[in-house]
Amino acid sequence: MRAERLPVATTTARLLQEKITLLFQQLAFVHQHLQEVVLKFETKLESLTIKAPTTSASNTSPETTDHDILASIPSVGIFVLANFFGDAGVLIQNRDYAAL
Repeated sequence: MRAERLPVATTTARLLQEKITLLFQQLAFVHQHLQEVVLKFETKLESLTIKAPTTSASNTSPETTDHDILASIPSVGIFVLANFFGDAGVLIQNRDYAAL
C-alpha cells in the first residue's frame, strides 16, 4: 500500500527538516533536564528517609529505611514516594499505623 508522494516545494521540505531538527534538540534538552531532576529528587528523597527500628540486637546487616521498604513495592516510583512522604511523613516517622 503505497500512496503517491505529495508535490512539495524544496523550500517547504527544507524548513520542515529544520523544524524537526529543532524539535529533536529540544526533546534531547528536556530529556537531559528530566534525568537531572530525577537524580536530584532521588538524592533528596534518600536524605529525608528515616531509619526503621531494628528488631534484633544481633542484626549486623545495614538498617532498612522506610524508603527502601516502600520503594520495594511494585509500581512505586520516586514521585509516588515523594507524595507519600510529603503527605504522610510525620505519620510514618511516628509509626502511627492507624492514621495511615
